[in-house]
Amino acid sequence: MTTILVVDDDQDFAASLGDLISDQGFDVTLAFNGEDALSAYEQQAFDLVFMDRKMPRMDGIACILELRKRYPDVRVVMVT
Repeated sequence: MTTILVVDDDQDFAASLGDLISDQGFDVTLAFNGEDALSAYEQQAFDLVFMDRKMPRMDGIACILELRKRYPDVRVVMVT
């Protein structure tokens, strides 16, 4: 099954997007900030990441850069 990580500090939006994706048969994990996204990716390599750009503490750009440094093959879709 295809695994997708949804990262957004707006928990309602993340849950809604996660539900839409899950309804299509994908396995979805939610993270609400960049640090949690990095921790989730350490636990499991995802097939795709939907990443919010503006988040407190670690924004989406910084998180993507760190993910790419650690996991060069990561696939990310930026959501703004």
